[in-house]
Amino acid sequence: MNAVLNLAAAAFIARTLGAKEYGILVFVQAFALIIGQLLSFNTWQAVITFGSRSLEANDETALGQIIKISVLLDLIGGIAACCLAVLLANPIIGILGWPETTGELLRLYSPVIIFGSSSVAAGCLRLFNRFGLLAAAGMATPVIRLAGALIGYNQAFSLYEFTCVNLIAVLVGQFVLLLTATSATGWKRASGFMRQSMTGARAQFPGLLSYVAVTNLHTTVKLLTREADQMLAAIFINPAALALLKVARQFAQVLPMIADPLYQTLFTEFSHLHASNKNNEFSTLIRRSSLVGLSIGLSSMILFWLFGQSAILFTFGAEFTAAMPCSMIFMLAFTVSLAGLPLQPAMLARGKPEISFKINLISTIIYLILLLPLSQRYGITGAASAYVVYYVAWTALMHNRVRAADNKNE
Repeated sequence: MNAVLNLAAAAFIARTLGAKEYGILVFVQAFALIIGQLLSFNTWQAVITFGSRSLEANDETALGQIIKISVLLDLIGGIAACCLAVLLANPIIGILGWPETTGELLRLYSPVIIFGSSSVAAGCLRLFNRFGLLAAAGMATPVIRLAGALIGYNQAFSLYEFTCVNLIAVLVGQFVLLLTATSATGWKRASGFMRQSMTGARAQFPGLLSYVAVTNLHTTVKLLTREADQMLAAIFINPAALALLKVARQFAQVLPMIADPLYQTLFTEFSHLHASNKNNEFSTLIRRSSLVGLSIGLSSMILFWLFGQSAILFTFGAEFTAAMPCSMIFMLAFTVSLAGLPLQPAMLARGKPEISFKINLISTIIYLILLLPLSQRYGITGAASAYVVYYVAWTALMHNRVRAADNKNE
């Protein structure tokens, strides 16, 4: 539902602004996301990992300490990232040679970095098994964004006004999530967590700082493959081409949407099989799920090849139909990723997260090395092609390690 609402909002905004100004808006949002992630600690993972132990031991003091520490880390990282974004706005725009107003928009949008992280709130809702509330609260931002996009479409909003729409949507959405998490935790209990003394916290949670540092690094590397093309390719392509790149990726995102719930299911199943030493069933599940993933990807590519042009024309308009070839390349990349869908959960189920991280890092380095020259030479199709290379490299490396582990178990 979030994806559908965001796609609809993007269509109304793109139709109103046109490709050039929509491309600037895409850049502003990607810039804030990347700068925010660089200094974010992804504390929701720490809340779940260390908070679960505190809940299991019925240690309310330790639970309060880990939540308070996470809140403080989020605030420190968010404020520092916001200041960094403001400082980098003009130099970045100068390098790109884009309009000076883009720097103003970057500074206007930068407050989302402070409050844009749902880490602690989302972590608490997951920790207390309130997934329904988390899903409902997560609808706030796309609903407000779509409402603002509809109003802006009817009133012919400017780029500045649409930037404000997105700013308000994110800030209100995060405020709703915070209120939801506080209510689910209990107002009295939540306020008690914030008053909790930090005495003995370091001894209580040994390894916490290294934990949040590693999770930050891992998430940052993953983010580079998802957003870096929009930032780095902007050096060699104009705002209008950047808008086409964004539209192309949004239609191809249907495949990662399908993959996510399958990934979660496979991870659980692989964990059970590994714990039961059912190595043959483990290997069989890898092969079967790879074939299923590949079949889903190829079927989606065929459907998009037949109807994608009409879908883009209907939603975004004729100005954006040139995104079709680029979108097909992204579909190919995500099809390769679906073929390798069981590889990472299989590796994690065997207790080898460091191998997965190293392979992801190597593949990302290859991707970033190729992204600049391919973007410079072939524009947005080059940027999308680098994404195909990333998934081919990642899948090949992961397949070799998983196969080696299978042979060892045999």
